[in-house]
Amino acid sequence: SQQPSQQPSQQPSQQQSQQPSRQQQSQSESTVELGPITAHVFGPGPMGLALQDAEEAGRGVTIKDVAAGSEAALQGVLIGSTLVQLNETRVLGLPKAQVGKMLGKAARPLTLQIAAPPPVVMPFTFAAGPLGVSLADGEDGVVVKDVASGSAASDQGVSVGGLLVRLNETDLVGLTKPAVGKLLGKAPRPLTLYISQLPTPGMAQIGGEAAAQTAPVEEKPAAAAGKSTDPPTAML
Repeated sequence: SQQPSQQPSQQPSQQQSQQPSRQQQSQSESTVELGPITAHVFGPGPMGLALQDAEEAGRGVTIKDVAAGSEAALQGVLIGSTLVQLNETRVLGLPKAQVGKMLGKAARPLTLQIAAPPPVVMPFTFAAGPLGVSLADGEDGVVVKDVASGSAASDQGVSVGGLLVRLNETDLVGLTKPAVGKLLGKAPRPLTLYISQLPTPGMAQIGGEAAAQTAPVEEKPAAAAGKSTDPPTAML
């Protein structure tokens, strides 16, 4: 006589306890900001990727390192990118351990959908002389159309497609190419141009902006056997 009265009260409580976790998972995934997503096909052999669990909830696995000269490097995979999908299976938000097992079991060739890191605003300082960029009107303002090889812009890592955000203290978003051209022509040198673009190797994000890493790399003490004290990064 007691069972009929207990079952109705238990079943709703189980549903209520499950629903928030599903909602939280979908909400955390929906708030993850992703850059452009591209497909990368890997055949037999190492891909050249080292993975890590992302700190941001819902992001899942990001790329910790890309081996120089590897298949991933040749395909232009960037450090900091997010794994979104493996073949037909969505992996966004899954932990590294689970994704690693899936990659190990996947037949080759396999296709990875990878989202590039979100654009960051990078400051570039130019002294006297040509900047080395050609500009064009874009949807949100003026973008970099081309970068001259060996120019000041090229040496600092300015990328084609970057959006001009600010010139010194003047906002440029939404302006047209002629208006930005006049501002650049009148600006005293040196000038600082802030450009929103995808991170490139050798760039360090600082306080929401990024600058080229010019500081020397500190050498870590080696162990007695002459080897590094840091464990090697596992590559896939």
